[in-house]
Amino acid sequence: AADTIDFKTDHVDSEAQIDAKVEFYRGQLEAYRDAVGEIFQLDRSRIAARLAFLGAGRIANLSDRP
Repeated sequence: AADTIDFKTDHVDSEAQIDAKVEFYRGQLEAYRDAVGEIFQLDRSRIAARLAFLGAGRIANLSDRP
């Protein structure tokens, strides 16, 4: 298993803003997942994708979002 964590400095102060940012960055996170899977020969289902919003002190898991 593997974790990909992308650190962001975007200002977010609500769940709605976090959800919107997750959607905005979804393609980027999926590309990271694909790259990690290829490099380490892991199935995508074993690779977590997370956004760490530094200013808000929050971590959003891509898999937890619709």
